[in-house]
Amino acid sequence: MNQGGDDLVQVAIDDLVTKLNKELSPQRGVIKELADKYASGGLTQTELNQLKRLYQNNNKFGYLKEAVDPSGVARATNILDGIRNWQFSTAADE
Repeated sequence: MNQGGDDLVQVAIDDLVTKLNKELSPQRGVIKELADKYASGGLTQTELNQLKRLYQNNNKFGYLKEAVDPSGVARATNILDGIRNWQFSTAADE
C-alpha cells in the first residue's frame, strides 16, 4: 500500500505493536519482523495475509465476545476490509 496517512497496513502494524507490547505477547517478534520488512520495502501477499490473521486474532469481534466496544469492532473490520480490497486491486493490476 502507499505510504501515507491513509495507510491501513501501517495502522494495523501500529495497533498490533502497541497491543502485543502491552500484553508482553510472544507474537511481538513476528510483528516486529513484519514491521521492519514493511518499513524497508514492503510485504509480500503472504506476509500481508499473515498480518491480517494476527490483526484479526488480536481484535475481538462482536460475535466472539459480548462486552466489545462497537467502534473498535467497526475500526478493525474497516482496516481488514481496506487491506483486503487493496490486495484484490493490486492482484488485478498484475
